[in-house]
Amino acid sequence: MTKDSRPMAQARPKSPRFSGRAVGCGFALLLVLAAGGAILTWHLRKDPHGPILAVAPLGQDLAVLRRGYAERGYVHLLRWAPDTRRPLWSEPLFGVEPAPALTVSDDTILLRAREARGHGEVHAFDGEGGFRWRGGRARQEAPDGNPAFSAHPLALVGGVVFVPHASDPVEVVLLTVADGAEAARVELPAGEAERALIPFGDGIVLTSGDEVLRAIDRRGALRDLGSAAGGWCVLAGQLYVGTTHGLLRLRAGAAEAERVLPGEAAVVACGGNDADRLLLADGRVLELGPDAPQERGVVEGLRARPTGQRVGGRFLVIQGALLDLDTPAVVPLEGVDLRSAEVVADSPEGPVLRSGETLVQLATHRRAKVPGLRGARAGAQALWVWTDDDPFALDAATLAPRRTEDRTKVQPLEN
Repeated sequence: MTKDSRPMAQARPKSPRFSGRAVGCGFALLLVLAAGGAILTWHLRKDPHGPILAVAPLGQDLAVLRRGYAERGYVHLLRWAPDTRRPLWSEPLFGVEPAPALTVSDDTILLRAREARGHGEVHAFDGEGGFRWRGGRARQEAPDGNPAFSAHPLALVGGVVFVPHASDPVEVVLLTVADGAEAARVELPAGEAERALIPFGDGIVLTSGDEVLRAIDRRGALRDLGSAAGGWCVLAGQLYVGTTHGLLRLRAGAAEAERVLPGEAAVVACGGNDADRLLLADGRVLELGPDAPQERGVVEGLRARPTGQRVGGRFLVIQGALLDLDTPAVVPLEGVDLRSAEVVADSPEGPVLRSGETLVQLATHRRAKVPGLRGARAGAQALWVWTDDDPFALDAATLAPRRTEDRTKVQPLEN
């Protein structure tokens, strides 16, 4: 055999061999990288990143309710810091009501939540994320399809929280905010009519579905105030009730109501900035004061249904129309769908209307679009808006973002 005819197997170079020590080091490095990746993934996902369900101002920060990122079945309550755009703390919850809301009393955050077995109750947290108490559960759950309360899921009056349950019979549970102790429990007849409640005096006034207006004080004492069919409204500490024989006014703490306007009167809403105003179903706008109400104008063409506890500022959306109670007149807004619109901020400096993803500054008619807008709520210093991402602040007068990095989230529109 010549040198050039040697077998190929003999011509191949030898493969390098790794010692046991090198293999061990490589395996250890892979373990470290895998563990680091797992820790990084946990760190990125430990804060909830799901859709925001509710927001409420909490001092200089925000209380935020949002779904988790990986565990979609859970909801997280967190305190969100606008400066750092990060949560200061986060507490998981088993669940919340279908239309959740947050109520803040000093440094206490209250919300209607679901416990592990699905029962509805009130949970209270302090501003540092500490769990304070739970309570206020109904004796029986509301049947499917039973009318819920239209607004004010919780009402706070003098250190007592009123918790209405849409059960049959309707239950209102009174809890002390400090420790969650049950102060009283009141049962009321249920019905298919409107259900609503609002703070009044040292308690609340409400309708439970049977078209009867009642008052409950902080001790649980119940008082029948008559029919609610003619509409009712609370403004400046006074209750106004529409009846077929006149407009009645009940001052907080008074034993009897007084008739302040003769003739049939049906209450639709109350509000106003320059003065307290009351809107009647026939379009009349009354200015309220210590004496008899004075008529300040008529909104032509308005034929609204009497209702309870609709309170606003200067602007109200009634039956697909925007009303200015100070003028009074209907405000034309072309290109804005008012059927599901709401006034989200109604201060004299920055009254703002929301319709879908569009915001309208009502004083200047300036408009802006926030793609993916889920909600908006007025704070002490700004208008807070949110999509499925983190909330951010707008100037209520200009609708411009407060922070430069948020400018791409808002699109100015032509008036």
